[in-house]
Amino acid sequence: AAAGVVDRSLLDAARLVAALCFGTNTLLVGAAAYAASGRRWRAAAVAVLLFTVSGPVLNLHAMAWSEAPFFSCVLGGLLALAVWLTTADRRYLIGASIGFGVAIMFRYAGLPLFLPLFVATLWLSGSAWPRRVADTVLAGAVAALPLAIWLGHNALGSSHATDRVLAVHIVGADALLQMLGTLCGFFFDGASSQWLEGIIIVAIATALLWAIWRGRRFAPVGDLSWMLPLLGVVWVVGYVAFLLISISFADATTPLDERILFPAFGVLAVCLPVALSQVSSRLNRPVIWWGVVAAALISTATRSAAAIQTIGDIHRTGEGFVADDWQQSELMAVVRRLPGATQVYSNSQDAIAFVLHRPAAWLPDPLIWEAMQPNPQYEQDRSAMCEQVADGAVIAFFTTQGTGDPWQQGEAVAMCPGTTVEQHADGVLIRISAH
Repeated sequence: AAAGVVDRSLLDAARLVAALCFGTNTLLVGAAAYAASGRRWRAAAVAVLLFTVSGPVLNLHAMAWSEAPFFSCVLGGLLALAVWLTTADRRYLIGASIGFGVAIMFRYAGLPLFLPLFVATLWLSGSAWPRRVADTVLAGAVAALPLAIWLGHNALGSSHATDRVLAVHIVGADALLQMLGTLCGFFFDGASSQWLEGIIIVAIATALLWAIWRGRRFAPVGDLSWMLPLLGVVWVVGYVAFLLISISFADATTPLDERILFPAFGVLAVCLPVALSQVSSRLNRPVIWWGVVAAALISTATRSAAAIQTIGDIHRTGEGFVADDWQQSELMAVVRRLPGATQVYSNSQDAIAFVLHRPAAWLPDPLIWEAMQPNPQYEQDRSAMCEQVADGAVIAFFTTQGTGDPWQQGEAVAMCPGTTVEQHADGVLIRISAH
């Protein structure tokens, strides 16, 4: 909305916001690493290198998704919280709480931010207990207020605070292996086996935890060099645990891919060089830091090809709904030529709305995928749709960019009896007869 002051085009506004977020996040990563490492440019350079030379990071900032501004609020809030611990200036505590509150508004997965907030106020602050309790109540209330208002708005408008259904679908080994591969891919692309991925992640975690422990042991009380990494690790552990709980009980469709795990990687990209730089300096063992530099260079070398390819692909063919696959879609062109009053059902309702600026409805689904349960409304919704198809509505099933596969297409064709199928390069149009 703010970008609309500059440009009324929603698409241009989204591009502007994404570009600003990429610049902001890059500067924030560098600034956080620089400040927390005792103003060491080498730590800031390694952090920025890890963050920016990454195909997934570049791709995320080329989409109108919530992760980029979410990460800004997370890292900014963690840095402000760590600074508050070193200065006891409550303005930083309020700033951190506001950042966390806004982050939670972007994504419910921001709820684990209460963990570092309460760890800081109740354990690390060093104040008298009445002051600790007062700070905890103040910070928690500020961080929770935006979410409380939003949940109240949802409950009043739709009788439900969220759009999730509680059900038991415990996270499986496949999801855990996907998480392992995703986290490893952020740091080192092209690991040849899951064993190697596991070794890399264990090595990174061990190095970071060891550096935090040694840093806290030797650094002065309130030193940013171990406080920020400690708060960052608390956040990452809480965030991953929240994701696993959410997959197990709220949304079974959540993939542990680059988009979902990006905030964890971004925080780790700051914490690793900060903690290891300080330990290397305080123990007077430069070999530790040169090991970090060597690992960072290897990481950059393995990921640079994918990052360059991502930039080239986005430049040549676009990304998301502005990509050539959608803008030059044969089936989309057919839907564009339909009379404006024609009701359209589709597995890509959002693409039709964005590309063609015309309303469409989602195809009925036999499953509530988030809960992995049968949809009790399916037969009723399917019958209602088929009645409209008999009256002139159409079904547009897209296979563009993996939105549908042949099996799903066959299921869509069989939904309504007596329909005819028009085959196109990227999907099918299903209707009773030509209109």
